[in-house]
Amino acid sequence: MTIQTHTSSYSQRTGWLLLTLMMPMMSHAVISTHTVDEEDLPACTAIALPEDVEFATIGSDCGYAEGLAPVIKNDRYGYVNESGKIIIPIIYQEAYPFSDGLALYRQNDKYGYLNTSGKVAIEPQYTDAWGFWAGRAKSQQKSKYGFIDTKGKVVIKPQYEVVGDWFEEGLVLFKQGDRYGYLDKSGKVAIAPSFDSAKDFSEGLAAVTLKTGETDADGVALHKYGFIDKTGQVVIDIKYDLVYDFLAGAAYVVDGDQAYYIDKQGKPTAMPNYSER
Repeated sequence: MTIQTHTSSYSQRTGWLLLTLMMPMMSHAVISTHTVDEEDLPACTAIALPEDVEFATIGSDCGYAEGLAPVIKNDRYGYVNESGKIIIPIIYQEAYPFSDGLALYRQNDKYGYLNTSGKVAIEPQYTDAWGFWAGRAKSQQKSKYGFIDTKGKVVIKPQYEVVGDWFEEGLVLFKQGDRYGYLDKSGKVAIAPSFDSAKDFSEGLAAVTLKTGETDADGVALHKYGFIDKTGQVVIDIKYDLVYDFLAGAAYVVDGDQAYYIDKQGKPTAMPNYSER
């Protein structure tokens, strides 16, 4: 269970869940070069688009955010409104859903940000970049990562080789040496790098690991898992073989040959009713 490393996939950049459309089936509707059952298509796919224009994202909402959705035509991207009208010209190498009033785009092999009027809000200047989340966006300059705010101001200098993609509950993972810790939104170290691996915060707690000093049959170091709070205090002992994030007040853990749910005090509990969320 390690920090997420960067990929250039659409979903990694934006946090949007993508639906891959594959395998022809009976009673089809056609989108791009893929086919799916018409009843499985999200309602937004019924929106009439201009000729040869397609939604860039096929998901529950076709990538609509803040009234606009990215579309593609002839390998170029732009945006349409909820009526299917082109609002931002289809001229960009890449374009992603809006968040915090801005959309990540690529032009001339550099990344920048557009506002909802289609004007350039932050000039394309980054080797790589991510969509905004909670007022911050991860960006890459040369081989280092940092964060900018919605004005394009550098709030965390690009100095890290490994850093999380988004701030979760006000904190983001970073790696220093061979240990993981957390930064706050100003770039200050909120939790010192003291863990062998770590995950994002969820419901106020984050899963972390420490090496046991033992190795498996292949010589790979073994770890134990537990949870810390936002002060960095271990609140659930680092003793489990595997843990999952807290959701609906409970986390699934593996302890030897047993697997069960625990509450935020580390006590066994019933499986939560996720449908009530």
